[in-house]
Amino acid sequence: MIIYLLSGPRNFSTALMYSFNQRPDTVVIDEPFYALWLKRIGKIQPHHDEIMLTLEYYGNANKIHDKIEENENIKGNIFVKNMANTVEDMNKNRILNYYPIFLIRDPAEVIMS
Repeated sequence: MIIYLLSGPRNFSTALMYSFNQRPDTVVIDEPFYALWLKRIGKIQPHHDEIMLTLEYYGNANKIHDKIEENENIKGNIFVKNMANTVEDMNKNRILNYYPIFLIRDPAEVIMS
């Protein structure tokens, strides 16, 4: 089973990811599309060079999905944490069989935090 979390900023997505990471039957993947997003927008972020090195490993969205699904075949359960701004970089047809979780906060609370 692939649990596919899409979250906005300032949410408890990292805490949720850490809780899934405690399960011995689950592999956790943290923001696998982040490097593709950075490349697309051309923005420099902290640890930019290190993050961009993951593109050499993954290369494109389909290779990222291949890795996610390969891990599912090995371990059984996968928890993928993604930020909603990376949705454009995902293969929409490949995520149809994943189990989605959407973390959505009240916009007023996001602004205040």
